[in-house]
Amino acid sequence: MAAALHDDNLRRIRWVALAMPLLNLLFLTALLTATPHTEPRMLHWQEALRPLHLAMAPVFLLLGLGAVWLLRRPAAPSLLRAAWARLTAVAALGFAIAFVAADQRVGGNITTFTLGAILTGVVVVMPPLQSALLYIAALVAFWIVIGATQVDAVLLLAAQLNGITGATLGWVLAAITWRQALVNKRLTLQLQRAATTDSLTGLANRKETVRLVNEELRRGARHGHPTSLLLLDLDHFKQVNDRLGHPGGDRVLKHAAAVLEQSLRAQDRIGRLGGEEFLVLLPQTDAQGARRLAERVRQRLAEALAEHGEITCSIGFITSETGEESGFDQLYVQADHALYRAKAGGRNRCEVAA
Repeated sequence: MAAALHDDNLRRIRWVALAMPLLNLLFLTALLTATPHTEPRMLHWQEALRPLHLAMAPVFLLLGLGAVWLLRRPAAPSLLRAAWARLTAVAALGFAIAFVAADQRVGGNITTFTLGAILTGVVVVMPPLQSALLYIAALVAFWIVIGATQVDAVLLLAAQLNGITGATLGWVLAAITWRQALVNKRLTLQLQRAATTDSLTGLANRKETVRLVNEELRRGARHGHPTSLLLLDLDHFKQVNDRLGHPGGDRVLKHAAAVLEQSLRAQDRIGRLGGEEFLVLLPQTDAQGARRLAERVRQRLAEALAEHGEITCSIGFITSETGEESGFDQLYVQADHALYRAKAGGRNRCEVAA
């Protein structure tokens, strides 16, 4: 879930950070084309704003491009993704404080700090404790800067009090955004799991199994390695349902799924296609390796399910050789023919697709 939250941060940073240079350009254009002021403090204010906009534009352009770069590299460390989001938050609050310092030349305006605090709380999602520390540090820096740039005691007090309000509001929004992000991610993960998982066995369902097989076949064709499929069907399963009822049959299916998971390698994938039929995806496995794994699975299932009667399994297997362009439907049909021969040959046996 943390990785998904980091990616969401980067997506928001990408758009907001890349839009900021355009705003900086608009402000610079307005400052350069505005009617010149003769009042010294207005001149000083405009002179202070120009370098800030000139500095802010490339910084946020870099932050936006960095977010794009990280999003295109899923293997980039999670720590780097989190650090990029924190760096963006620090930059946003830092520039907000710098603009407030410039605004003190013409009054007590602290709008940029309040807007920066709110925008940071909405764009960069982080745990409440981390965001609290960030806003406390920003508020301390704000007080130091405002105290050094505002000479009017009344305006200084108002700015300090409003600064507390802005920082508090930013943190509250950050905490709400964090909580909502967690709720949304949990709901998304639950929906994804429901859409891709067989509710009885916890294995991949048929739709997800087809997707995984096709994805691995494309990878195998691209990198030049074989991919094998095992199509399994439990023998005499109807007897279990007749003797123990469907709840008993469900227990046998869950037991079979657990045995399958324990009998295969970490990189192998198992799916339930429906009823008592399962499919095992064997990445980077040739026909000889597929036969060995099929025999091992057959023997272990026969031993594990012996307590339920004559329950065994028949297996049809097929290998997509190196460089072949195959799809699930094509291989499934051939594996199913091999499974039919295993059934016809007496069950509890493995047959390779012709």
